[in-house]
Amino acid sequence: LTDHVTGNFGFTSGKWMGFQHDMKILLQFKTPVELRSLGMHLLKTIGSDIYPPVQVEVWGGMNPDRLSLLKTIRPAAAVKGEKPALFLEECRFPATRVRYIRLVAISVKKVPKWGNSPNKPGWIFTDELLLN
Repeated sequence: LTDHVTGNFGFTSGKWMGFQHDMKILLQFKTPVELRSLGMHLLKTIGSDIYPPVQVEVWGGMNPDRLSLLKTIRPAAAVKGEKPALFLEECRFPATRVRYIRLVAISVKKVPKWGNSPNKPGWIFTDELLLN
């Protein structure tokens, strides 16, 4: 997720990480850093049940057991007939000094009736996290 290699529409290329349930990642820095944003590079391919997250939360702090919520966003939901897309969802927050970042992306729990697998969980596919 931080190798500077982005994927394309071929989600089986090995460049993507797929999550069929909520994505929860904890990042640790050797020394504290000041962050202002976290971006997720994502894939949306409705025909393969790959959807944007319903919600993204960014938590940060100096202790992994006592993190503060820095930002919550709700990406636009997929729409019937949308073409596949690569896109960036960015969470911006006031400059914060952190040693740990927890990223939580909430997945689509039930694919819409017009989706490929109605009522089954959707996937989140991300290939790169951008920290600024």
